[in-house]
Amino acid sequence: MRRLVIGIGLAIGLAAVLWFVLDRSEAQAEVIPVPVAGAPTPERPRAVLPAAIPRGGCASVALGRHREDLGDRAPIVEIRRGGSVRIVTGPPAPSSPTATGSSGGAWRAGILLPRLRLTSLSARERSALLEVLRAFSGDSGLRPEQIRATGVAFRPEELASLLRWRR
Repeated sequence: MRRLVIGIGLAIGLAAVLWFVLDRSEAQAEVIPVPVAGAPTPERPRAVLPAAIPRGGCASVALGRHREDLGDRAPIVEIRRGGSVRIVTGPPAPSSPTATGSSGGAWRAGILLPRLRLTSLSARERSALLEVLRAFSGDSGLRPEQIRATGVAFRPEELASLLRWRR
């Protein structure tokens, strides 16, 4: 009889834990809007960038998964899971070699991504990436050939498709 009571107690405890975990993961799941005919298209989620992020003047950007992938680039910005953005290293000093590269004062930036593949990014992470690219490029915009992968995987057409969303 004692074994039966212990078994039932364990089953109830396990069920409660599973219910809590599943309920929490369901609440955190990203809702992807489904377009309905005649309904306005929802805007992509906008990322909030740190105020200290450098704006305009970027000559090239490297996308990587780890700090070591990006070499001596500065600034380096990290896009975290969920789409939050943080500055890892600030912009280069005006007298440093990376700040006065071959592009007449343009700098080379790095972006750390939370996932290995560009196509695996969530909507919020893609939005954050686009906002960072927009800030780095200023009015000129970055061309696909100015963006290279070091530690992440993407095909040229995936990058071109992503950049078309840039406003």
